[in-house]
Amino acid sequence: MDHHHRSALKQTNKKFKQGSNSSKRSIKRINKGKVNAKAGGGTVADSGNRADRVNAAKQAREEQRQQIMKARRGIAGNTPPPRLVTLLAATKSAALAPVKRSVLSQPLDEMSDSSAKGPETAQLGKSGQRVTALESPKDLLAFLDLMMVSDMLGLVVQESEDQDAMSAHMVHAGKLYGLPTAVFVVVQGLKAKNTNQKNQALKKWETALGQAVGREVKAFSESFDDASAMLRFLANTKITERPSWQNHPLVLSHKVEAQAKEGGEEGEATLAVSGYVRCAPLSINQLCHIPAHGTFHISKMTIHTDPHAIASKRGGSETMGGEGEEVVPDPELQTPLDMEEQVDEMDAEQTWPTEDELRTARTTKKKVPAGMDDITAAWWGQIDDEDEE
Repeated sequence: MDHHHRSALKQTNKKFKQGSNSSKRSIKRINKGKVNAKAGGGTVADSGNRADRVNAAKQAREEQRQQIMKARRGIAGNTPPPRLVTLLAATKSAALAPVKRSVLSQPLDEMSDSSAKGPETAQLGKSGQRVTALESPKDLLAFLDLMMVSDMLGLVVQESEDQDAMSAHMVHAGKLYGLPTAVFVVVQGLKAKNTNQKNQALKKWETALGQAVGREVKAFSESFDDASAMLRFLANTKITERPSWQNHPLVLSHKVEAQAKEGGEEGEATLAVSGYVRCAPLSINQLCHIPAHGTFHISKMTIHTDPHAIASKRGGSETMGGEGEEVVPDPELQTPLDMEEQVDEMDAEQTWPTEDELRTARTTKKKVPAGMDDITAAWWGQIDDEDEE
């Protein structure tokens, strides 16, 4: 029986030389999916550090979220005017001063006599939001003028009373004229009530005033917790623009002073009005209308530093413009005070013929065919001319 023995010689193949002809599959297998970083980068995204990329994306999302929240609260971009909150007493014995004190977050004894019913501005804590509180008089026209510039309407009621007729009439007229997007009510006289009675009273006024204004109304009491909730409501509520008012610049006067006019006649004066410009930008060349007084030219505009600037984190403040920057109108671009167009009585009128033309027309005779009626005979010469053309 023959036996086969393993040969002492072993075949050795030449090793494969890897070079420029290597396949992509073999290169991926060797590198195990790793890719070389791009040369000449330098940015965080190209550095290859995954932790830095994740941190940069997180910061970008947080910054975008902050911008969206500021836009909703009305504090994005250039420094806007403070939110204007108009307070209206909806019952006879409702007190507006305590509510105004709560809105401004200051004690009642610190409010001056001039600002007791006039506009007063304060910053709402650390929210970066400013608010101006103003008491509305029981005057329909004045209330409607305030609704044009107000961002929020606050109704103050006494729990044991019903809404008076005058305030109901003003609210109804404001509903037809245009109320702000945010409306809230402060119910007074609930300190002696228990929790169940308090909630029932707040719900009653929410429903009643909600039907009157035609939108949702938020109710608060005078307690400390509700006062804090009211401040959060004022700071975080989104204010929707009203297109009917956004096309015109509006100014709520914080200070009005009559100054003697230089070189003017006796009794003439220059009215100096100080306040925030709201809605659309104000041009020095356009006319200024003062309710119940008339329309006038603007002689000069002064841009002052914002007296209620928002305190920044660096210790400074954000201002509206330069201190004492004055702007004067351009006479060529200034809108005239003429309210009516001058009528030209001879515009598009037919020229009356002269005596010579009338005399020539009487003496000129036209030859017309016999039997032609008078109407056709009057046009006979012109008909021939049109046929020749």
